[in-house]
Amino acid sequence: MNTLMTTVDANRTMTSIELLTIINAARAQFGESEVRRNDFHARVRDELEGEHYETFVVPNGNGTTSEAYRLTLRQCMYVAMRESKGVRRKVQDKLERGAVPQSFAQALRLAAEQQEQIEMQKAALEAARPKVVYADAMLNADGTVLVRDAAKTIGVPVRKLEKVLREKGVILPDNAPAARYVAQGYFKESLHHFDTKTRGRQLSRVARVTGRGLEFLRRFVQRHAELFAGTARSSAAG
Repeated sequence: MNTLMTTVDANRTMTSIELLTIINAARAQFGESEVRRNDFHARVRDELEGEHYETFVVPNGNGTTSEAYRLTLRQCMYVAMRESKGVRRKVQDKLERGAVPQSFAQALRLAAEQQEQIEMQKAALEAARPKVVYADAMLNADGTVLVRDAAKTIGVPVRKLEKVLREKGVILPDNAPAARYVAQGYFKESLHHFDTKTRGRQLSRVARVTGRGLEFLRRFVQRHAELFAGTARSSAAG
């Protein structure tokens, strides 16, 4: 973190609205949903509690007003540290290169880049629509799917996903999800009893993926892309 923080100019400043624009553009590149302005400003206040920064009022489109903040680039990086690794790196790159437009031409280029990223995100969502429909069809009554169905939705081989999840400690040897991932809302544990002739009544544990867990698994596959290299399945195969 120290290396990350010392590569930006601490004397330069940026508004929280400008920072949010950069973060949302980076999130779009990784298929992550936008952060709403009021949620983002709550995050800024929480992350920078006890620090000094300028507060000002900006008009909203509905005739109301809301607070915004002027932050140093160091403070911007503190806020950005809450993002995923890929998004953090994109934001850092923007801050290092001087992400705040210094001219009208620069502003136009930045807007064009952001629009291109938004269009790419829309195209990716459209391409994923058949998989989303499949996932909806596989949902259990409690809104969960099996790991094998999640793999088909994401577009990776079932056995490869299960293997990597076990290697990384997400799924335990007894097929139950690790407690920390259950606590974060990514998985639920399903218990089933079955009878055997030799060992009597046995308990089977099954990890089921929540809607939030599907997004977690997409990020998981991206984060460990080298482990899935050459194994990704096409949409038609999914």
